[in-house]
Amino acid sequence: MALKAFIFDLDGTVIQSQNVLKMSLRQYFTQEQCRVLMQHYPYLKGLNEEQAAYAIKDILAIAHISIDQLRRDLVALCIENKNRTGITYVHGFEQFYKHYATYDIAHCIATNGRGASLAATLQIIDLPRIFGDKIYTPEHVGGKTKPDPAVFCMPWISLVAKKKKPLFLKIRTLGLQRHMLLGLPVLVLIQLEVLTRIKTIFYCVLRTITI
Repeated sequence: MALKAFIFDLDGTVIQSQNVLKMSLRQYFTQEQCRVLMQHYPYLKGLNEEQAAYAIKDILAIAHISIDQLRRDLVALCIENKNRTGITYVHGFEQFYKHYATYDIAHCIATNGRGASLAATLQIIDLPRIFGDKIYTPEHVGGKTKPDPAVFCMPWISLVAKKKKPLFLKIRTLGLQRHMLLGLPVLVLIQLEVLTRIKTIFYCVLRTITI
């Protein structure tokens, strides 16, 4: 498998930040409301800010607050919690980077993260150290975000034009079917909780490169 490029998803694949949303929800809602939301959490964490606010308002049947206000409140809490608790690379990613950096493999990030929330992430963890300016966001594609796959297609087209053979690296299966329908090869990494050490998966990917 002659891979020449990686397109990384961000949250959960490169950085460990999923607990920030859980923490923010627990701070904002009552214990009973959180119990209900946790039942829907696997679905919520795959949504963008507006979609998550809409879904939460619908799930909890909240009438006294607008979707926009709920979104702004939760984004502000997430930023506060990112700054307070910090963000780290997913276990094994930096070791994986040190290995594949010795090969002629292009790499970039494609993320639906944007605005103040993404800016807070970039202030906490130095992603440009590894990815330079190759961090593609909805701002690069006219603000289009989930479920539109434009932010993932843009780097794909760019890499193919440079005669690279990119592979998407994701941690969640959400969005997998959409990418496959577009003809984009995706390697879905097994959840950290299941595998315990994600670097095992990273090293398996490395072996497909070096064979």
